Amino acid sequence: MELYQLRQFRMVARYENMTQAARELCVAQPALSKTIRNLEHELGVALFERTGKGLRRTAQGDILLRYAEEILSLAHQAEREIAESLSDGSRAPLLLCLHSSSELIGGALTSFARIKPDVRFEISRDMDNCDLLIDAVVAPEALPAGAVPLLTEEICLAVSPSHPLARQAAVPLSALAGEKFIVVSGSQSFARAMERLFSKADFKPDIAFECDSASLRNELVNLGLGVTLMAEASWAHGVEHDRLRLIHLEGAPCLRTIYYQRRGGYVPKNLPVLEAHLSEYFAGLRP
Repeated sequence: MELYQLRQFRMVARYENMTQAARELCVAQPALSKTIRNLEHELGVALFERTGKGLRRTAQGDILLRYAEEILSLAHQAEREIAESLSDGSRAPLLLCLHSSSELIGGALTSFARIKPDVRFEISRDMDNCDLLIDAVVAPEALPAGAVPLLTEEICLAVSPSHPLARQAAVPLSALAGEKFIVVSGSQSFARAMERLFSKADFKPDIAFECDSASLRNELVNLGLGVTLMAEASWAHGVEHDRLRLIHLEGAPCLRTIYYQRRGGYVPKNLPVLEAHLSEYFAGLRP
C-alpha cells in the first residue's frame, strides 16, 4: 500500500461519497475510483458497499480506516520532526485547529505574537493534522481525554439595546418563544449549547439567519434583526457594551468550557510555550 492510496481511501471513507471525496482531493473521480479498486484488489476484500445514495464502509473498510488514520498521522509527524531537526526548531509553524472561541483565541494569538514574533501559525479545522485542538464543550463530562480546561463561562442571551428584553437582568427560556435567532454557521459549541438549552423547552428556536462571522452576527443583532446566544467572556472582552445587552437565562445555567488538547505524538519546540501562554491569557479573562 502507498501513502497516497491511504490518503485517498481515508477521504472516501469519511464522506462515503466518491464525488465529494474527489472534489476535496482535487482529483478526477475515475482516477479515485481506480485507486479504491486497486486497493480492494490488493487486500482481497471489499472496502465499501455500493448503495443507491453512495457508499457504505464494510467492516473491513472500518478496520483499514482505523489504521490509515494512524499511519498517515505518524507519517505527517515524521515529516515535520525531520524538517524541524534541520534547524533549531524556532521557526517551525504551529498547526492549530480552531473549532470554537475564535473571537477569544484571536486575542491570545495576538499577544503571543508580541512575545514570540518569529513563530508562524497554520490554522485549519482539520483535527487529524494539527498540533493543538482548541474547542469547547457544554457538559464537563464531555471533555476529551488529555484536554486542558482554559475557561468556563455562562452562555447568555444577547439582544440589541432597543429590544423589549434589554432592560431585564434575567429571563426565563419561555420568554424566547417567537424570537428570531441569528447564529454563526459552523459554530459547534453554540449549536450544542442551543440544543442543550432547548432540549426541555416546549418550543424550538427559530433560526432566522446563519452568518459566517461573529462580527456580522453581532451587527445584525445590534440592528434589531434577531437575538443570539453569546458566551459571557466573549461579550465582556470583545463587544462594545452599548451595542449589545447580555441577559442571563433563568433556571439551570448553560456553561461552556473552552479547552485545548494536544493532537499526535510530535511536540514542536514552541508548543509548550504557546500552551503556557494560553493558560495565562485565559486566566486573565476569568471574572
